[in-house]
Amino acid sequence: MGKCYETGLGIEQNDAMAFRMFYKAADMGCPGAMHNVGVAYLGGNFGIKIDLDKAFEYEKKAAELGDRNAQFNLGLMFINGDGVRADEDVGFYWINEAAKNGHERAIMIMNQIRG
Repeated sequence: MGKCYETGLGIEQNDAMAFRMFYKAADMGCPGAMHNVGVAYLGGNFGIKIDLDKAFEYEKKAAELGDRNAQFNLGLMFINGDGVRADEDVGFYWINEAAKNGHERAIMIMNQIRG
């Protein structure tokens, strides 16, 4: 339902409801929804105040559950020190995990690193 409210697919677009639906699904253990909540806190989407600590918390949970988009974002957060102490080794670990799970940008980055 969150995506429907986010995009207006079959329903009136509503950012507040989109976030509410993603948050509820995240609370129920859905990795994709956890990622969406993390992205909202990371970028201030859906009118949510940017909170890098919460973004890190949600992206980490989703990444650990195998969400490739969260793995990629978590890797970038570690590399850039967004919401966490910068650690390139851990960052590239998560980007590599995302690549193994088919994340296209992660695959390109890992291919460039490997030469």
